Amino acid sequence: MRTTAERVIISGVMLILVVASIIGNVAVIVKLITLGKDFRRNHLIFIFNYAIIEFLLASFVMGVNAAYVISNQWILGNFICSLSCSVNYFCIISSTVTFSLLIIDRYMAICHSLRYNTFVTKSKIQLQILFIWIIGILFSTVPVHQKAIITSYYELGCAVDWLAASSFIIVFVTFTFVLFFAIPLFVIMYCYYRIISKIKEISQTFQSPNVIPSNTISERISSDQKVIRSHEILLFAIVMSIGPYWISKILKMSQDQEFGPNYLTTAGSLVPLIGSLITPLIYVNMQTEICVVTEVEDGINV
Repeated sequence: MRTTAERVIISGVMLILVVASIIGNVAVIVKLITLGKDFRRNHLIFIFNYAIIEFLLASFVMGVNAAYVISNQWILGNFICSLSCSVNYFCIISSTVTFSLLIIDRYMAICHSLRYNTFVTKSKIQLQILFIWIIGILFSTVPVHQKAIITSYYELGCAVDWLAASSFIIVFVTFTFVLFFAIPLFVIMYCYYRIISKIKEISQTFQSPNVIPSNTISERISSDQKVIRSHEILLFAIVMSIGPYWISKILKMSQDQEFGPNYLTTAGSLVPLIGSLITPLIYVNMQTEICVVTEVEDGINV
């Protein structure tokens, strides 16, 4: 059992994350809804979906897990236990896919601007959002149907019982890891590399006195550097929000006993919760990026 000090520290961190996450995601949702016609921009639809998913993670999953830590026992029953585990998987899978599609959308708009309006349409965006929710629901319900859910003391909530998991669950989680972490991470990093390269190319174009007055070149370079730095910070935040979760799961299921020190497992469960806080950063990042890029590539429906 945790000591009183441990419970206070862990539950305090979780409650701070819950409150900050709910405020941040609700702020983004309200801001997007009040944009009117601008809300129809493709990238904003993805950000709205991401905010909804992260709000669900913060308000429900993080909320019931915090209650578990505070009370030092699970008091919400088996149904809520299974539901919270399922919703947790849904949010992690769906948010990763949403962010991947958002970055692909930005990659197309910036690096293939002339073909963007042909390949990216509102109907395709709507189908992608529908796909995200369907695939998230389907994959998140598998552990529940396999009756492989228990309350995990060091995972701070309900999770898969790795010690008693069937071979099917092991294969399923491995497949899910590849499909919803390894592949999206590769896609995200590739798209970010191309986006940052394109912004640098645009920046070099603007450094010519024939393009803009020389006295504004330094301001332009500074603006571009901020966009690049913003992208790098966002990439790091995304990797940190999903990486520890999946890596800890793979390491645990690959062994016959609890993986590593117990507090390492707890840290692996806490770090991904920070992902719920980055929605405002995503929104600000995309708006800043658009202001810079559209000065050159005017007329794109971004």
